[in-house]
Order: sequence, then C-alpha cells, then structure tokens
Amino acid sequence: GEGEGGGGGVAEQRRLAAAFVRACRVARALNAVRAPEVGLLLTRLQYGALGPERVVRTLLARHAHLLAARLCELLGLSEMKVAVVHHWGKAKIGGAAASLSDEALLAALAPKLDATAGASHARLAAEALAVGRRGLAARLLEKEEDATRRVPLLLQMGEERLALTSAVAHGDAELIYLLLLHLKARLPSALFFELLQPHPAAQRLLIHFCRQQDTKTLREFLYHADQPLEAASLAAAEGYRAEALSQRTRGLALARQFYEVAAARAPL
Repeated sequence: GEGEGGGGGVAEQRRLAAAFVRACRVARALNAVRAPEVGLLLTRLQYGALGPERVVRTLLARHAHLLAARLCELLGLSEMKVAVVHHWGKAKIGGAAASLSDEALLAALAPKLDATAGASHARLAAEALAVGRRGLAARLLEKEEDATRRVPLLLQMGEERLALTSAVAHGDAELIYLLLLHLKARLPSALFFELLQPHPAAQRLLIHFCRQQDTKTLREFLYHADQPLEAASLAAAEGYRAEALSQRTRGLALARQFYEVAAARAPL
C-alpha cells in the first residue's frame, strides 16, 4: 500500500506541476492580449470559455499576426500556428504594393513557410494567383512538396506539361490517372499524346485504362506513338468481337488501314 501511495504522490506532484506551468502560460497569454496596443480585455473565465484557438482567431481578425504566432508557441498550438502563417501570408500578398517585386515577396514569405511544419506553399500560391501575381504563384509551387496540392494549381495556371511532369515524379498512380482523364477531356488528341511522349509511366497507365474503358483512344494513341501494328491488331480484335456486321466490317477495315501504314513505314 505504501509503495502505491508513494507512486500516486509522485504522479499527483507531476500533475500539479503541469497544471501550474499551464496556468502560468495562460497568465502570460492574458497579459499579452490585454496589452494596450492589442486591447483584448479578457478575464480568465472568458478565456476559459472561448478557448485558446478562438482567442488566436480573434487576434488574426485584428491582423495581430506576431502576437498570434507567439501565443501558439506559448500554448503549444501547432495546428493553429499553421493557420496563423497562412493568414499572415495571404495578408502579406493581398496588401503588397504593386511596385513590390515577386522576388521580394517570396523572400519575405519563404522563411516563415519553410520554418512552419505543415504550412502549405500551394495555399499561398493560390492567393498569389488570385491577385494576379502569376510569377510568385509559380515560384511558391516550385517549393510545394505535396503533389496533390501542386498539380491542381498548375492546371489552373494552364501549365499542363508541368502538372504531368510533377504528377509522374510524385509516382502516385491515382493522381496520374485523374490528371490523364482531365487532360484527355480538355486537350485535342494530338496535343494530349504529345504531352505523354516523355513519360513512359503515364503512357502505361493510359494504355491500361483505355484497354478496359476506351479502345478508340487507345487505337489513336498507338498510331500516334508510331505503333501501327499494335493499333492494327487492336482494331482487328475489336472487329472480330463486334456483334453487328457493320461494326465488324469497320473494325477490320480500320485494321487493314493500320497494317498498310505499318507496311509503308517498314524499312525495305
């Protein structure tokens, strides 16, 4: 019984010490927000009812970013710290004079973003794009490590080639699939196939998808990729499988055209 009591006593002391440290931090936070330049006259009871996150949001609404960041540090609010950095960055971009260069803005934004775990360069790139700072958006996206955040914005900027390169480098098959479907719907076939040329991994995914879902696109792609024999055998197989005579005839006629192209291209 004595041993247990001793252990319980130590645990109780630790709990009280932790509560004391917390109380001191709250006292420091309250002193900071009550300062005349902030003027948020909260009692401890009001602070308890609001909770630290809402106090930080109130500071953000007043654009007291530095104090909001300090409070997050003091109270261990890591998620809120990310929100503070995003809010500060958006305000910085939105309020920047037109004469301020994208380079100067990037130099101000990058250190804070880099130093904050979980902060998203893409979030601020979207803001830069919204206010017409395309160059800044592009530079911020170069620093964004999460391809699922980077790729949609690159598409929004009309940077299809860069978006595809980015998705392939990330190696997420689902992301590449979604991007391929989007590009296929949006671009003329010739341009779409040309975009795929440097990316064998994306080509393999397209072929896999089209074999199951869209043999017409697959035929076009094989022909464009200078594989008329593969296109011919695909058309012939489709022709044989078709139930209607007209479809069967069309498939075989198409196969014959592809075989003729293959023969014409073959070295003598």
